[in-house]
This record gives sequence, C-alpha cells and structure tokens, in this order.
Amino acid sequence: MDLSNPASESAGYRFKVYAYIVRAVNRLGAESGPSPYALTLPSAPQHVFCRETDAGAELKWVDNPEKGVAGYHVYWMSGARARPQRLTEKPTEATRFVHKPRRRCRYFIVAVDALGQEGEPSAPAWAAHRYKGFFEGDWHP
Repeated sequence: MDLSNPASESAGYRFKVYAYIVRAVNRLGAESGPSPYALTLPSAPQHVFCRETDAGAELKWVDNPEKGVAGYHVYWMSGARARPQRLTEKPTEATRFVHKPRRRCRYFIVAVDALGQEGEPSAPAWAAHRYKGFFEGDWHP
C-alpha cells in the first residue's frame, strides 16, 4: 500500500495492490480453473520503537521475515487531521532512521517488495509525546 500515491478514482480502493491468479494450460491449450489469488504485499514491520536524542527522533524496527522485501519507507504525521507524508525518497535497507521533528508526531514504517509495492503500515511510534519526560532517552513505541 503506497500511502502517498492513491490509485485511480474508479479502483474502489484508495491504494494500488497487485494480485496474481494462475491457470494451468495443457498440451491441447485447455485452461484449468483459476487458482486462489495470491497477494504479494509484505507484512507490516514489527517492534517499531522511537527515542528522542539530540540528533532527533531515532527509529528502529525488526527486519520483515519475507525474503522479497527490498527495503522500507518511513512515514510521519503531525496533527489529528494530517495525512501521512513519506520521508524516504527510495526504500531504505536499514532498520534505523533519524528524523528531526518540529513537534509531536507519529511515525509508521512500511515494507516495500521488489516490485515497489508497499505493505501494511506498522503500529505507530511517537516522538515528542506528551509523556516525553517519562521516556526521555529510552526506546518506546
């Protein structure tokens, strides 16, 4: 799911997703019935944590278990009505990222497969949260 690139209006779903169906063809050219469809989207990254440092909000997460993950995009939002904004121009292979937020915000990590398709977003990790004093210098969601 590409959070910054909506699909066409007629798609009925805001994000582009590819599904694959396989049919067998015998020597006579007869096709079998369709296989169940298979989505190729990566799963949501897990164990996303943030900590505030002098350099900014430092994020870390665990590598996805899928072998076809080409990297990760990092998104952030600030404000209740804000739309997610992508911070990474191209997928990063690293599982750490630093950003200097100007205010309280949420970060989401999205795995990207070899076709450039984005999976589901991770659970949010907060920076400059109202409980900042409690988490100062520690990793937190």
